[in-house]
This record gives sequence, structure tokens and C-alpha cells, in this order.
Amino acid sequence: MALRAVSGRIKVEDSSIKTALITGIAGQDGSYLSELLLTKGYRVVGTVQDVKLAAQRLPENVLKRVELL
Repeated sequence: MALRAVSGRIKVEDSSIKTALITGIAGQDGSYLSELLLTKGYRVVGTVQDVKLAAQRLPENVLKRVELL
């Protein structure tokens, strides 16, 4: 188990869960890859240039389960 500071709070993370970082998650390939990795049990973190645009492009079921940076 690992501890990580997030916005001034401490978040406990289970180190047995694999994490994927997807750059450009709102694009065609990033969106597909995020859906695939979520079905395989990954924690998905994605980078975007515009969070509002990403919210429009990503499927709702994916948007609820990923962390956007």
C-alpha cells in the first residue's frame, strides 16, 4: 500500500492495482485504450489539454472511472 498527497489530502493506494497513464486520453486511440484497460481492471490516469473538451469526447462510463490531469 502506498500513500500519496492529492490536493492537500492523503490518499491510500493499493499497489496491487496496475496503473496506466495515457497521454491524449480524449483522442480516438486514447479513448479506446482507456476503455480496454478499465475492463482489465487498471486504474487509468489521462492527460488532456482541455478538461471540458475531454468531458465531451469521452464516453460517460469512461469519464466516471478515469482521473484527468
